[in-house]
Amino acid sequence: MDHDRDVDLAELLADASGDSEALARWRDRLSRYVDSQGGLDALRLRSPSEPPWPATDNPMLAYLVERSREIASEKGLDEAFAWIIHHAWFEGVISERARIARLVDED
Repeated sequence: MDHDRDVDLAELLADASGDSEALARWRDRLSRYVDSQGGLDALRLRSPSEPPWPATDNPMLAYLVERSREIASEKGLDEAFAWIIHHAWFEGVISERARIARLVDED
């Protein structure tokens, strides 16, 4: 089971190609984090064209990108990254909860 989790974590973090120092530092804690989510970690393996990933034409996504560019030019990349990461995470939760609520309402 641990081996499977390691493979899953590697797949989940595939965009961290090559020898990532950050991945090396965080691998153990990320593994525990992903393990604690149980079957939900499989959502990360979904194609970016499927929920919970946003559609490419999502207006909130476009706003978050544009606003983060403004923050980067005004206050620097560190502040822009922090802003977009927090807001994107929050909007992702709202979007997924809304999607689930619509599915429940349809039943």
